[in-house]
Amino acid sequence: MDRTRRQWLARASAVTLGAAPILALAPMPALPTDARPDPHPARRYRLALALSGGCTRAFAHVGVIKVLEAEGIAPDLVLGSSAGSIVGALCAAGLKAAQLEAATRSLSWDLFQEFKLSRFGFYSLEPLRAFVNRETGGRAIERFPTRFAAVATDLQTGTLVLLDRGEPGLTVQAASSVPGIVHPTRIGGRTYIDGSIASPVPVRAARALGAGIVVAVDVSFPPAEAQIRDALDVVMQAFTIANANLTRAELADADAVIAPRLPPDDMNLANTPALIAAGERAAREALPAIRAALARRARMNRDV
Repeated sequence: MDRTRRQWLARASAVTLGAAPILALAPMPALPTDARPDPHPARRYRLALALSGGCTRAFAHVGVIKVLEAEGIAPDLVLGSSAGSIVGALCAAGLKAAQLEAATRSLSWDLFQEFKLSRFGFYSLEPLRAFVNRETGGRAIERFPTRFAAVATDLQTGTLVLLDRGEPGLTVQAASSVPGIVHPTRIGGRTYIDGSIASPVPVRAARALGAGIVVAVDVSFPPAEAQIRDALDVVMQAFTIANANLTRAELADADAVIAPRLPPDDMNLANTPALIAAGERAAREALPAIRAALARRARMNRDV
């Protein structure tokens, strides 16, 4: 992949316009192939994992999941925004950490997208859709062992939408449709773009679904790491700053935040092992905060 293409995908995958309402959770429209009733009645969730976007930086989420699994800490609710929805869907579908690592290490750019020029973008995410459906065993989201929701943004209204039923590949495609770069995704008569536009790391969405404890994993692009050389970089940096501001607002509502220190040249898929290792290190550092949150919740439950 050439340098310009890497830059566009990396920077664009983390941007947000900063104008979408973060808690206006619209009703999930029925998917074209799924007319069944809502399989998720209102309930409380003990532990939610909220995974941010960040293009290939999202592979660090795999390292976080490895550590949580080794420590016996299992989320019963997983949400993913943008590229975080890829790892989140596979995790919620029941893939163990070793399987997640094998799946991400097998990825190539051709398994993410294909060049398909249209009025609305340059790339199609149909290959990613097929990859997710294959790795999740062709099951509908409501048949996953762990509750999952992908965060997308309604292109017409700017509303945050939780896609939590039907075909997992299609929902991940919608949540990862970087505006202006990737074709928007149509589901149930609505058009969706990248979830990071409305919610870079879906902490408040997890709360809205009933999460008692939210562990947020932030792998978004820090503005301080940007190399600003021309007018395009200035525009992209403005979007990255807006994204960072929304991210800080979301993270303030998390019980524990995992923010891996990632290598700067993270768009090279050869760096996937380093990204996973960075996620592992950050998760180990966050274990005391996670255990403290679990202990507080257990005390609250006993006092009720």
